[in-house]
Amino acid sequence: RVRSGVAEHWTVSDSGTTYTFHLRADARFHDDPVFPEGTGRMVTARDAAYSLERLRDPATASPGRWVLDAVRPGPQGIEVTDDTTLIIRLERPFAPFLSMLAMAYCGVVPQEAVAHYGAEWRRHPVGCGPFRFFHWREGVKLALQRHPHYHQHDEEGVRLPYLDALTVGFVKDPNAEYLALVKGELDLISGTEGGFLNELLDPLGRVREKHAEHIRVLRAPALATDYLGFLLDTSLAAVRESPWRDVRLRKAVSLAIDRERIVTHLLHGIGRPARSILPPGLPGGWDGGKAPLHDPERARALLAEAGHPGGEGLPPLVLTTTASYLDICEFIQHELAAYGITVQVDV
Repeated sequence: RVRSGVAEHWTVSDSGTTYTFHLRADARFHDDPVFPEGTGRMVTARDAAYSLERLRDPATASPGRWVLDAVRPGPQGIEVTDDTTLIIRLERPFAPFLSMLAMAYCGVVPQEAVAHYGAEWRRHPVGCGPFRFFHWREGVKLALQRHPHYHQHDEEGVRLPYLDALTVGFVKDPNAEYLALVKGELDLISGTEGGFLNELLDPLGRVREKHAEHIRVLRAPALATDYLGFLLDTSLAAVRESPWRDVRLRKAVSLAIDRERIVTHLLHGIGRPARSILPPGLPGGWDGGKAPLHDPERARALLAEAGHPGGEGLPPLVLTTTASYLDICEFIQHELAAYGITVQVDV
């Protein structure tokens, strides 16, 4: 759900093409030498408009420029009517637009700071979020300090954030990251995988006793779906001649794989068998249907129906993956072998 930030509230026209945002009157930029007396000024609708225009300016070369592709070109696309009102007009209705505006690409920045720091802007960022930039050692560590004038408060009226500072370490090796957590060198990581998942959790998904006193696992729905995809690009000769173009064979593979066992035995209960490419909780996500996801009898019947009973005459399936998914791919390899389907796993 999209929540208010610098924009306190907004309306969308009946046509779905005009968004009117009303900005907070108490949002301030971070303190920075670029401002008079070094004190961050109030955020205005002109700052929001500048930030969005900067994002979609080809000269900025932002990788997030696509976020505003739905916005009308020219001054009619982004309009400021007063200090706290911003209007954005789209070419046509685009339902995900609000969610896309909540992306980091669309953060509000002050024009004078961008102009002052120029090419060094990336090392002197100024924004209006809960933490302000303090120090960055590229590829190693980022240090942030509390924004003392941040506009949001908790339910009891206490100004956020609670923390005085925040340090983010850039650890490329997930194994080293997990070990740093266990040693107490990190307070938080965003998940673990493979052998370390087994080391941390028991088969029921509970934190093992040796870690229970100092590690807590927080679970939340992830906007992600892991899936097995078939290459169907018929511009490739190997695909044009492949029996796997037959949808009955692909359905047989799907029904032959026991997703429940993957979730229970390999993922320690973290996850759920998918019935759609969109996960539950996401607009458009589907979690209904009663048809079984695992049906060995139907899988064998489809193989026979497609002219390959017991997998007879089928070429090996080449399954390309990464080391993170090797255990799941080996499980799939073992499952399909029972149906006469050979799987070659390439990492």
